[in-house]
Amino acid sequence: MKTPFHLIIAVALPGRTILKSAKFVALAGILLSWHWALAEPSITVEPADLSVSLGATARFTVSATTTSPPMTYEWWFKDAKLDALANPSAATRQLSLTNVMLANAGPYFVVVSDQSGSATSQVATLTVDTTFTKITQGPLVNDRLDGWYGHWGDYDNDGRLDVLVTGPINQWRLYHNDGSAMFSAVTNGVMSQRNLQGMRGAWGDPNNDGALDFYAGPTWSISEASAMYWNDGQGNFVRQPVGPSWTSNHIPLQGVLDTWGDFDRDGFLDAFLGGGFSAVVSRTVTNSLLHNNGDGTFAVVTNSVLHLRNDGTQYSCAVDYDNDGALDLVPVRFTGLPTQFYHNDATWAELLEEAPFFRTPIPRFGSSDYRRSRTSHLFYTKRRPSFRWFDQKQETFQRDIRPQQLALASDT
Repeated sequence: MKTPFHLIIAVALPGRTILKSAKFVALAGILLSWHWALAEPSITVEPADLSVSLGATARFTVSATTTSPPMTYEWWFKDAKLDALANPSAATRQLSLTNVMLANAGPYFVVVSDQSGSATSQVATLTVDTTFTKITQGPLVNDRLDGWYGHWGDYDNDGRLDVLVTGPINQWRLYHNDGSAMFSAVTNGVMSQRNLQGMRGAWGDPNNDGALDFYAGPTWSISEASAMYWNDGQGNFVRQPVGPSWTSNHIPLQGVLDTWGDFDRDGFLDAFLGGGFSAVVSRTVTNSLLHNNGDGTFAVVTNSVLHLRNDGTQYSCAVDYDNDGALDLVPVRFTGLPTQFYHNDATWAELLEEAPFFRTPIPRFGSSDYRRSRTSHLFYTKRRPSFRWFDQKQETFQRDIRPQQLALASDT
């Protein structure tokens, strides 16, 4: 609390009459009052408004300085001081609220005190977003894995999406969706024995038996072998190494399969295999368009512009950008080279004029009809946090100048 002005004058004039001028008396009072005000805590960073999902952790932080330490903190919610015994962070500069529920939504502020007085922060509001609930229980979120990718797919056809987490050697795991947002790790069978470093792949049903299979390939080393995991329809897998004899024309394969798609519209899933980082290291890896022979085998299409050596394709995306019923292909290259855009026609013509924005490197890429307009929208991210959407308009793509649509996508 500040010292009242008349008390300051009393301190300045302890029964003496040395101050003759009323003007000087007022000046002395102002100076002394200013001195005591500076002695109180000064809040330099106010707590900010927060919005978190159900089950998440919310943290309010305040920063203050003082010339009369020590400082103490008392956090308040609405009109009640928070119990520091129940939540010790209520007596620190950072209030931490774990497993946030709707009852935690509302105004928060903190009172910072020192030996000379106290200061009250501005009010910060906590909003609890009920759209998503953060899952905090179970092995999926608590296993200490150095995972790189999450591949979702209902491998046992129970109507719930399972997830395969992939990463470095011995850092990948298949999780079965048990329902009610709970997952259990699959610890038996060949899917629990995979130990290739940098493994990545994609779910698909190339043999049309109604059960998802998985192609797994390494991304960092050419010394590691790829493998096809065939699903027996009961959620069990048989591992088939991908060697020279795996393709019907006996062409060795090396690289990453991100994209399944029926490119020739014969009813069977074909695939595109990118060289990945291995192409940068070895300079011998070739991108491969794989034609599905319809009998569980594949043939490398060698007379295609997609059959490129040392191209360094790291990711790929299949999208029917012009709604002609044929999947087109966007390979994303790792080495800083421009991203490519191929139209699915008789020659797989590379589109340059229709997609000039692909001439710059794009590390990540995807597609979605996020406006539900029955046209394809392409989404990419660069190394820095940057998100851009591209829209089909009059059979070409234009830069979407309304990035806020991304946040509204789920509501449109």
